[in-house]
Amino acid sequence: MVYNYLIIGCGLAGISLSEQLYQEQESFFVIDGDTERSTSVAGGIFNPVMLKRFSLAWEADKQLPYALDTYKRLEAFHQTSFISQLPIYRKFKGTEEQNNWFVASDKPNLSPFLSSTLTEEVDGLCSEFKFGKVKQSGCVNTALLQEKHINWLKEENRFSKERFDYQQLHYHQEENIYTYKTLKAKHIIFAEGVGLRKNPFFNWLPLKMNKGEYIVVEAPEFKLSSVIKTGMFILPLGDNHYKIGATYDNEGRDYLPTLEKKKQLIKAFEEISDKPYKLIDQEVGLRPATADRRPFLGKHPKNNNMYVCNGFGSRGILIAPTAAKQLLSFIKGQANLPKAVDITRYAKLI
Repeated sequence: MVYNYLIIGCGLAGISLSEQLYQEQESFFVIDGDTERSTSVAGGIFNPVMLKRFSLAWEADKQLPYALDTYKRLEAFHQTSFISQLPIYRKFKGTEEQNNWFVASDKPNLSPFLSSTLTEEVDGLCSEFKFGKVKQSGCVNTALLQEKHINWLKEENRFSKERFDYQQLHYHQEENIYTYKTLKAKHIIFAEGVGLRKNPFFNWLPLKMNKGEYIVVEAPEFKLSSVIKTGMFILPLGDNHYKIGATYDNEGRDYLPTLEKKKQLIKAFEEISDKPYKLIDQEVGLRPATADRRPFLGKHPKNNNMYVCNGFGSRGILIAPTAAKQLLSFIKGQANLPKAVDITRYAKLI
C-alpha cells in the first residue's frame, strides 16, 4: 500500500494533522518514538491573551474557535472528555496593572476575552488589588488526548512506536514516492517537536528549545475550580490535585528536573495558598520554539513532497489545529502559506 502521507511525530501537530486527514478520508501512517516529551506533560491551557502585557496573542482570535472545534471533534470521536472550560483569573500586583487591564479590556480585539469587572475573591482567595477574569479560556488534557489518539491509531494499524531512522528514508524519483523500511508514502511531514534539531533535512531551521518545569501538588483543603495566574499558572486537575507552572529556560537541553525550578514553583503556590500540601511530582518538557514566535510550516526547498510542521512554543494548543489546516491546504494546492509561517523566510540559512 502507498499512503498519501507519512507523519513523523504524534504530539499536538501530529494529532492535528492526522485528525484532519482522517476527516478528509486520506490515507496516512504515523511514526512516533515518544522521545520528545512536550505534549504529554503540557498544562494544556488555552488562553487567547498574553497576561504579562495584556495583549492578544498572535492570531488567537482566529485560532481559538478552530482549535476548539477540532478538540470537540476529537472528544466525540474518542468518546472521551478532554476540554475543560475554565476562566483564568489574573491576580494584580498593583493599581498600575489594574489600569492597564481596564485599557486593554476596552479595546475591540480584547473586549471579547477580558472582563471589565474586577473580582475581589476567587474560590476563597483574596487579593488586595483584585483579579481580572479572562473569558473563553480553559485547558485540554493533552496527555489523555495523546494516549487515546495513539491507541486509536494502533487499532487502525496506522501507527508505529519507534525512533525514526533518517538513513532509512529514500526518495524514488520515477515513482515520486518515499520509502521507509516497508512503508511507502507520497508525502512526508515532519512534526517532531524539538527532535527537529536532529533532523538532517530541516536542522538548518533555527529551532529553539525552551525547557519548562511543572510541579503537581495534593492539597485537600485548597479548593480551586478556576485557573489562577500569578507569576505562574495554578491549574486544578481534580481530586485535590493542582499543577503549577510552567517555568521558562531557554538554555535547558535535558529532561532533568532542577531544584532551583522546584523551589520557584513551590514559592508560587505558597504565595497564593497557606493550606497544607504534599508535593506529588515534578515534570519537565521541552517546547519547540522559534525566534520570531511563529511556527515553521512549509516544503523542503530541495526535496519533493517533504514538509515540516513545527515550532509552536508554549501556545501549541491554540496554534496546532490551524497550522495543520494551513499546511495541508498548501500541500494540496488549495492555498498559499501565510508569509509569517512559511519556512521560506529562512531560506538564506540553507
